[in-house]
Amino acid sequence: MKVTRHQEWLAATDSLMNKPIHKLKKSLVFVGMMGCGKTTVARGLAKRFDVPFVDTDREIERSAGMKIGEIFSSQGETHFRELERVILRQSLLLAPSSIAVGGGAYLDEENRRLIDARAISIWLKAQTVTLWYRLKGQTTRPLLQTQNPHETLTKLNDERTPFYRMARIHIDSDDTAVKSVTVQKVAHVLLSAAEELNIFDGH
Repeated sequence: MKVTRHQEWLAATDSLMNKPIHKLKKSLVFVGMMGCGKTTVARGLAKRFDVPFVDTDREIERSAGMKIGEIFSSQGETHFRELERVILRQSLLLAPSSIAVGGGAYLDEENRRLIDARAISIWLKAQTVTLWYRLKGQTTRPLLQTQNPHETLTKLNDERTPFYRMARIHIDSDDTAVKSVTVQKVAHVLLSAAEELNIFDGH
């Protein structure tokens, strides 16, 4: 299921968005590369459907008492991934929520099984050129602290894309810098495919 052009959903969006709030019975889990907009879009959908918003990276930091970069540098990526797995499981056991996960979370087979069993996975798809435009110059991304961060980002995107393709819903996040439009795209897909997705009470 993919939405890649505004023409495919814009005409119907207003009528769908004006319907009464639907009550989610499954969580939404946003996956994709760093810089694709997961946090902003997940927060927007949480507001739209009146459910809690969870950013697993922030929850990991809160649990560990240190920033992501500090976890990577002092305890390594393997330890970070273990923490990520625990926090994701805890988040999915709560009431239906809108959850943004780190870029590497969906690569883990155990995480994918858990997400597929308890939630709807949504891939925010973006090309490397878009991601680089949004991320260049940032110093808070541990995996990009390399001699050639653009090359690293390209490699990560290429390697991770086959895993992201396993997500239930694909949304193109390249075509706009206005994240509210991406929020509308996701809401439109969820509302228009409510019966198929079996995601709302009453469907």
